[in-house]
Amino acid sequence: MTGAHGAASCAQCHTGNSYSGTSTACASCHQQDYNATTNPGHTSAGFPTTCETCHATTVWTGATFNHTWFRVPHHGVKTCTQCHTAATNYTLFDCTSCHTQSKTSGDHHGVSGYVWNSANCYACHHR
Repeated sequence: MTGAHGAASCAQCHTGNSYSGTSTACASCHQQDYNATTNPGHTSAGFPTTCETCHATTVWTGATFNHTWFRVPHHGVKTCTQCHTAATNYTLFDCTSCHTQSKTSGDHHGVSGYVWNSANCYACHHR
């Protein structure tokens, strides 16, 4: 048990004196917190309910997110909304506001199938 969970009584989690089968998933107790979160809206953005992916279990001090499947460039991206343009849908993103066509097209001469748009940027650069 970590953080405030260490101070909880056994009965707070183990209801009915049952000490087997109690879920250790954060959402099993904190689903209402997840549903009520609006900055960003976890439900509308489709975030997973595996809270520990972004939040520490020792202190609830906001979140850090590691783009393990897509390396966020080091050149000044500080907030999610710089790339994710719709707070209600984090599957939407924009590459082309910063990576303008005049900046990128020259680097792609001879690249088969090159198309300047965010979906195509991600398709090639997600590794």
